[in-house]
Amino acid sequence: MLSTLRTQVGVILAAGAILAPSTQAAWSLRTSPNPSAATTSQLRGVDCRSTTACLAAAQTSTVGAFSETWGGTSWLLWMVTPPPASPSNFQDVSCPPATSTCFLVGSAAGAGMARATNLSTWSSLTVPTVAGAVSLELTGIACTSGTACIAVGWYQTAGGSTLPYAIRCTGTTCTQDRVTLPAGTQGSLEDVFCLSSTNCSAVGWSHAPAGARRTFVVAWNGVAWSSQVSANGTNAQSSTLFGVACASTACVAVGRYTDTSAVQHTLALGKSGSTWVDLVSPDPSGTLPTFEGIACPSATACYAVGSYANGSGRATLVESYVTGVWTVLSTPNPAGSTDNHLADVACVTTPSTVCRAVGYSVDTVGTTRTLVEDGP
Repeated sequence: MLSTLRTQVGVILAAGAILAPSTQAAWSLRTSPNPSAATTSQLRGVDCRSTTACLAAAQTSTVGAFSETWGGTSWLLWMVTPPPASPSNFQDVSCPPATSTCFLVGSAAGAGMARATNLSTWSSLTVPTVAGAVSLELTGIACTSGTACIAVGWYQTAGGSTLPYAIRCTGTTCTQDRVTLPAGTQGSLEDVFCLSSTNCSAVGWSHAPAGARRTFVVAWNGVAWSSQVSANGTNAQSSTLFGVACASTACVAVGRYTDTSAVQHTLALGKSGSTWVDLVSPDPSGTLPTFEGIACPSATACYAVGSYANGSGRATLVESYVTGVWTVLSTPNPAGSTDNHLADVACVTTPSTVCRAVGYSVDTVGTTRTLVEDGP
């Protein structure tokens, strides 16, 4: 299906095409709190069960990992108890259906960390260590039920190599599964999406020790991870994938790439069988654009979020991909801000499509604050 959508897009857009923001859809700022005395607070991931139930994964300079909840009228702090070892962070969250529990992943004191919360209490999941690893971080998680989660990330060896990491969790017990890189390379997994416990896609990057980054995609069939062929962008010199989302059999992965002229572009790949093809996403009217997260509320509609340089700093970026057509949407930035990023987005479709994008904003004195935008 996505191969057909790609053909439609290719007729409309040339590679690296620049589009001005559309006024067709409006995104708005939503107030979000920050832990007391924090000079740096970021929202890194978000998931929603409904228009009135969302949880965001976060990190701050004072308490490390924390979270924020949306109950329909306001975002509220939901602090981790007991606090994890320092330094700590949350990078992603998954709130599976038919359960009141959400699962968050990140790192604490250089080790992988996974926590579960029902918004009344917190519990810990045991994350397997890797022999010889000096640091380990979980960057993405996808749960299909309250007892079936897959989390991905990376670990670093004493020799400085970065290698991909993946675990399966049933309840509070997690098991590591082998992820094989192309020969002679190192790399990382940045995000994962599961349509079922036996059908997952994880994305990231790989590179040879002296080479440029290339996209890296692996698939889980319930038994093992296997590599899939993935595009890298037109005339790409370096490419990275940061997010992935699916609806029905349609999957889209997003990130960025730099071409042979050292110009950076957004990157979006669509799954066609076991191959990921270039969906030729446009660039906004700025420089250094990147996608960091994506949500697909239906098989024909996705929303990718990120940021780009606009001449006075960085601005938020949202692009829609609806029935094969990309549109750069108009998004706000907080007054007085100089550096704005959207890191993730979650969408629900009942009673109508509503998306919540999260990230962070830096003001003129260098204070980093949480950032939430609603659309479309």
